[in-house]
Amino acid sequence: MYPATTLQDVYKSFYQEAFGPGHIIEDEYSAAAYFHQETSLSTEEPYGGYLYEPTGLDGGYYRVNLYAVHSGTLPAEVLLSAFLRSAEPVTPEGVKQWKKTWRRVAKVARDFNLPGYEADKEALDEILASDSPDKAVHHSDPYNAAYDPHYRIVRKDIFEQEVRPYLP
Repeated sequence: MYPATTLQDVYKSFYQEAFGPGHIIEDEYSAAAYFHQETSLSTEEPYGGYLYEPTGLDGGYYRVNLYAVHSGTLPAEVLLSAFLRSAEPVTPEGVKQWKKTWRRVAKVARDFNLPGYEADKEALDEILASDSPDKAVHHSDPYNAAYDPHYRIVRKDIFEQEVRPYLP
């Protein structure tokens, strides 16, 4: 669906599937302030018109485009609350499992001829080898330039019960 996707973007999607949005939430006040600031920038329909889409492989989380809030389709307080409650702690056991999962995903992704695969793989391997518990990454520059993504991650059960009813 996204031709400008790099291995870094694949990693981000699967990482979001594994850990949700906790890595972006330092505290609720800062997360809310950034949410409102970014929502004001989401003035155009998202690439492909998708207001929401599943992350990773299993769809345990959904990306909800902030344009849904900007356009008045989805109340800001509904999405913000759902996003904040979707945060899960990143545990050492979770990171250990993530490294195994990522190795399998990276092997499959190699067959897709993603631009810059080898350089991205090397950079991601360094992140995974570091002592930092936070293994999250941002979208790649090519992905940002092509799609200008503005979204928040919501756990599937919360999305289906509280967010999905507002969306077409």
